[in-house]
Amino acid sequence: MFEPQHDRMTDMFSNLFFEIESLLSRYLFRVQSRFSVVVWEYLAYFGRTNSFPIVRGKIDLGKKQADKMRAALDQGEKRGSITADFSFQAEPPTDVPAVSDLIAAVRPYVEKRLGKAYRVHTRLIRNLHFDERFENAEVYSNRWHQDSDLGSRQIKAFLALHDVGIADGPLTFLDRSATKKNWNVLGNRWSDAGALGPLLRFDEENHFVAKRGDYVVVNTARNLHRASVPASSRDLLIHVLEQ
Repeated sequence: MFEPQHDRMTDMFSNLFFEIESLLSRYLFRVQSRFSVVVWEYLAYFGRTNSFPIVRGKIDLGKKQADKMRAALDQGEKRGSITADFSFQAEPPTDVPAVSDLIAAVRPYVEKRLGKAYRVHTRLIRNLHFDERFENAEVYSNRWHQDSDLGSRQIKAFLALHDVGIADGPLTFLDRSATKKNWNVLGNRWSDAGALGPLLRFDEENHFVAKRGDYVVVNTARNLHRASVPASSRDLLIHVLEQ
């Protein structure tokens, strides 16, 4: 059957509006979120702090707790579809104190920026090694990007479940200043070199090199970031904090 003319026109204008919103956000706000959502956020949060510094801290995460969460990942489900063999996720066990300890540790930071009525989504993530010749292909968020699905005020707290060195594929990110500085080449998730080309790297990169129990808090909707490729595997607990 032929698609009705008005449906095609509606789809065309919807796509055009989305593209315009995307361009306005990238050029005016240096974010990949929708323009209408960003404007609403600025109005809704008018008078509150608009600063989202990257902060690090540490909680008491014993090996027994960490091993219990990592064991949950052993039974985790695949993330995505095409590249699912390289990344897994799981819900953390309900009887692990570190989950609520991390929420308590970051609460003052979050309440100052989102208020007291915010939601927390928690998941465990395991990334596995894949051939580094394809590091610039999108496998498990390993290309430079911002998290644009929840606007520009998305806070994430990343907790290391084991010691993480450079070879272990740490989270890699730019602060807000470096994000703006390199926006011309990274403002569009797909604008850098082709999938088979080299991944772009920068002097200003930060790496979440950590000991077990260390955490970092990042506004991932404003700061460009990516998952790097571990030599074997890398496990994290992630709190997503949103309004």
